[in-house]
Amino acid sequence: MNLRDKLRLQEVKRFPICHTNREQSVAEHSFNVTMIALTLVEDENDHDLKLEVLLYSLLHDMDEVYTGDIPSSFKRRLRAECPSVIKLLDGDKFVPPEVKSIVKLADCLEAIYFLRQFGGSRTTDGILDDMVVNFHHAANTGNISDRIRLKAIELEKNL
Repeated sequence: MNLRDKLRLQEVKRFPICHTNREQSVAEHSFNVTMIALTLVEDENDHDLKLEVLLYSLLHDMDEVYTGDIPSSFKRRLRAECPSVIKLLDGDKFVPPEVKSIVKLADCLEAIYFLRQFGGSRTTDGILDDMVVNFHHAANTGNISDRIRLKAIELEKNL
């Protein structure tokens, strides 16, 4: 992927399957996920963890420059019906599971925040409900410390 491709993320729109009160680009989403992910790890003493979370959160949806935003509901269906695509959907195999789990929580939190702020249709209400369920599932099954898990749960209440 060249630099021009990467910069096109600002043009790739999020939430293609529902109406929101304003559009969001994948680049904006990635920035917001990064801010949330860094908030989740700000009290951690592990500098390497913080750096990995920073990099992965910025780049976690980079492939969407080619595919467009892929809704979570469709990704879940693909995982269930086409197990061979799991490696493609779950990102870089070199990213530690803890980092993936933290960024997944931040990704869910960002969607919850955006939909609470800019949703407002029956479709977005259903997607928001789905994202809250996904968030709580990720919070309870991810490879993360209890401190990060509790911080994420507290953040969700205040978004």
